[in-house]
Amino acid sequence: MDRLTVFQDLLNSLPSGPRAQSSFAKTEKILRAHLKASKARILRAEEGALQDSPVYRDWARRPKIWEKAGPSGRDLMVPIVSDGQIMGAVSLRRDGKNSRPFSKDDKAFLGLVSFFLREPLGARALWARAERLNRQAALGFLSGVLAHELRNPLTALQTLLQLFPRKSGDEAFLAQFQKIMSEQVGRLQYLSENHLSWLKSGPELEAAVDLTKLAEKTLEFLRPLFKSKGAELTLLPARGAFIKAGVFQIESLLLNLIQNAFHALPPQKGKVAVSIHAPIGLRGKPGSWVELRVADNGRGIKSENLKKIFDPFFTTREEGTGLGLLICRQIVERSGGFLTAKSGKRGKTLFKALFPLVLPPS
Repeated sequence: MDRLTVFQDLLNSLPSGPRAQSSFAKTEKILRAHLKASKARILRAEEGALQDSPVYRDWARRPKIWEKAGPSGRDLMVPIVSDGQIMGAVSLRRDGKNSRPFSKDDKAFLGLVSFFLREPLGARALWARAERLNRQAALGFLSGVLAHELRNPLTALQTLLQLFPRKSGDEAFLAQFQKIMSEQVGRLQYLSENHLSWLKSGPELEAAVDLTKLAEKTLEFLRPLFKSKGAELTLLPARGAFIKAGVFQIESLLLNLIQNAFHALPPQKGKVAVSIHAPIGLRGKPGSWVELRVADNGRGIKSENLKKIFDPFFTTREEGTGLGLLICRQIVERSGGFLTAKSGKRGKTLFKALFPLVLPPS
């Protein structure tokens, strides 16, 4: 078979696309047969296949064809170089003490092959770097989420601790303090142990939870924070408001929405109203729904910012992380619902989370 035909077969054997799952097995098979080699491999630098080789260190100074004959056979390595960077190598071996040397024509042919291997190897190296950057970005995002979610209970716990010296003789306060502290320490432990997966769907989402009970519990926890600012926090409950969700996730939703509203309140006469409505019907949506509303009389959201508030890291507060509302939207959507925001000219802001209504647990 002439070399032009072999070369065409080699080009056709190369994997296409940076994400292609196919290997260079067919390319290696053609090289092995055509050059009568016992072994033929395409080595990739990004996989660490070359770093331990002494020839790789030599190539750092000057990439060139490397050949070595020994008692057990003959080895040949041809570097694959792109923009001065070693992307990989073509490695060949002929077994046997008296194995035939690779000819100048063989080496010239392999040099041409290595030239055309630059593109698939370079594309894969770029994709590998992109995946590493994506993993680093995801880790950074998860770290930000964890920091944000840990800060929510810590803020209210700090308020309770500030009240403790003045309320230490109040038995009702002490009982509430002990209960809340125990619950929130458990929450912090849960978050620290499950920070890589707590936003994902899991077995916890299979249970029906009472949104009203979770709201009552969250408001009880946050009331000391509101009292410290002289602000009002109210709840309009609803019976039978069962949704399919995780307890910790819905608590995070409530904590984020209510504390966001708290930070937007005016210095005096601030008010946050939480209300639950069930069952309700939605136009164009089948079945019955549960609606959670969190309204405040704060400074409002500017119209140009309203469309950005669910974007990651967007915030107008100096101490904000820009992750709270993104977390809220993910929680609601993972529960089969959706989250909306509305802000009027007078500064009032309303967040509505809607969930499919489910049957209570038997």
